[in-house]
Amino acid sequence: MKKKSVLLVFVFLLSLTLFAQTGRRLISFDFVDQQIREILFAFSSYAGISIIGDDTVTGTASFQYNGANFEQAFDSFLLTSRLFVEKNTDRWIVSRVRITANENGLIIDSFDATPSQLVDKLTRKTNTTILQDILPTTRLSLHLETATPLEAVELFMKPFTDFTVLAGANYIQISRIDPGHFNTMFTRNDISRINAMSNYKQIDATTYGYMLWGFVTSESKTDNYPIIDIPASTWAVFPADPDDDRHVGVVWKELYTRFYGEWLPSSEYEKANSPEFEIYCGTPPKICCELWMPIIKKV
Repeated sequence: MKKKSVLLVFVFLLSLTLFAQTGRRLISFDFVDQQIREILFAFSSYAGISIIGDDTVTGTASFQYNGANFEQAFDSFLLTSRLFVEKNTDRWIVSRVRITANENGLIIDSFDATPSQLVDKLTRKTNTTILQDILPTTRLSLHLETATPLEAVELFMKPFTDFTVLAGANYIQISRIDPGHFNTMFTRNDISRINAMSNYKQIDATTYGYMLWGFVTSESKTDNYPIIDIPASTWAVFPADPDDDRHVGVVWKELYTRFYGEWLPSSEYEKANSPEFEIYCGTPPKICCELWMPIIKKV
């Protein structure tokens, strides 16, 4: 019994204190399908440093290391597990999102983070107010180099066509697009699925684009179609008489005359350089129109 006891103590001590011939202490880590937070706790306990994972850090990992440098071991673990670390004097914070800034703007790296987590990190890093509906739980891996928080949000929300990003004076709004919501934007609740828009881009000095369009939703098939984001604006709205049975071209001409010839010259506004909407309402053969003109207050 005594022999067996001595042997066990010797083996236990050998696993904790291995020395190379140079006298340097060797470090050995061997984790197999271990919770990442438990691995971080083991690193923290070994180094005597507070190492914590933020809300993006989930899942398991396997990692092996034999060497003589703790920071090399730790950095190797981060690299193989697709994690980043922010080292402060009192603690190290591990995350799946890294946001840095340079003279050109923001650099964002993410491995398997949700849009909500990206919004949270962006808010904390830039002190930007970002309002949001319940966002998708899809996990994103991306690398962005962009100038502003608004551009960053627009880019990482681009795959989600049933959401829209709007910029306020001092905030960013991410909203889910409810197909039924579009009807409440207009003065009638029976607008057509296909409408018209002009002035969405300038082709040359005297020519502006005109296109037919439909609202983009999660069910839209947008391949090979241009997608245009319409900024939040103030609008002057001119609805036609629902009982007007004249040719639609005559009606549109009259609505434009009312705006340019009657309302605009006597108002405190001028036309904004934004797209104009021609909205169609009703069902054939009884169709009526609404003219939506973007305006800004005169300086």
